[in-house]
Amino acid sequence: MAAALVRAPLPLGPAAERRRCLVRSAALPSAVDTASTSGRVNIAGGASNILPAEQLTEGQRRKLELQAQAAAALAADNAWWQDDADAPANFITARTPAEYKALIMGAAPTQLVVVDYLKPSCNACRRLSPKLKQIAASNPETLFIKVNVDTEEMRELGEGMQVAHLPWFHLFLAGDLRASFSANVTSVATLRAEIAANKLCTDPACDVY
Repeated sequence: MAAALVRAPLPLGPAAERRRCLVRSAALPSAVDTASTSGRVNIAGGASNILPAEQLTEGQRRKLELQAQAAAALAADNAWWQDDADAPANFITARTPAEYKALIMGAAPTQLVVVDYLKPSCNACRRLSPKLKQIAASNPETLFIKVNVDTEEMRELGEGMQVAHLPWFHLFLAGDLRASFSANVTSVATLRAEIAANKLCTDPACDVY
């Protein structure tokens, strides 16, 4: 069963090629390279422009301060996807491939697992996040797992699971991949429909075939 988790993802349809958010690394180059052991600061990114910190002009110091503030603001802005106190209890994050596998394979056989692949810089992912929390809250018996594919480990996992565009979703039941599709804030009905179609009904009134 564990092998099927990784080696049997559903093929992606041609429509997925038109999605705007691609799963690829997006390293942000730093304009400031600080060498703490030497007390030198690289302002322009080139070795020829390295100056001792004490020789920086007031303008250069101000520039470094602004760069640091911008970097901190960007980091805070990109934290939107992380777990918070308002998130439902069934809306959690898998930070490593081992956690990802354990959460999916450890779910009860009748529990649907929805995996949301995202990137902090993906605007479509960000816009969908509030809706996804609402869907998780209205489906407490379903486990929702967030996977940030912007880290090296999880990016490799996403590629192995054939996640090529974002936002992307996988639905698992008893460790088997039941659905693979993309959905955004304008097509959130697709996500709701897939959950309804794949979730097992445990109500005695349900017909069992």
